[in-house]
Amino acid sequence: MPHSLKLSAAAARDLGVDYDSLEYWTGCLQKQLRIARCRDCGYWIHFPRRICPKCWSAEVGVEEVVGGGRLYTFAVDARATPPVMGVVELDEQQGLRVPAVILAGDVHRLTLDCRVELTWISYNDMPVPAFTPVDKGR
Repeated sequence: MPHSLKLSAAAARDLGVDYDSLEYWTGCLQKQLRIARCRDCGYWIHFPRRICPKCWSAEVGVEEVVGGGRLYTFAVDARATPPVMGVVELDEQQGLRVPAVILAGDVHRLTLDCRVELTWISYNDMPVPAFTPVDKGR
């Protein structure tokens, strides 16, 4: 599995890059949300690990996901930048959840279970996934 991750040491440390998550972060560099998936049973796995937690297979690879989903939970901190962090349940599988920044114009109109779509923001000069509500006015 070739790895060509070009990150600063500070970004790699801050993001928690390790062997299991390297393909995820390599995908981020190309603005592709790549999630681990068991090649035997098809189960999606996030955070990445080498063994499928469903069937215990070691045949785990990565695949790009579409990037649509629903807002599972979120927290607002008006003093923080960005002010909204959330967890998105991706469309590919029930229970497949990823933590991310939520880019919402008016946080008071943000609701649980609203549709969101993938976008990208920069963190330490590294593209990282974020999500934005799809519904108008949110």
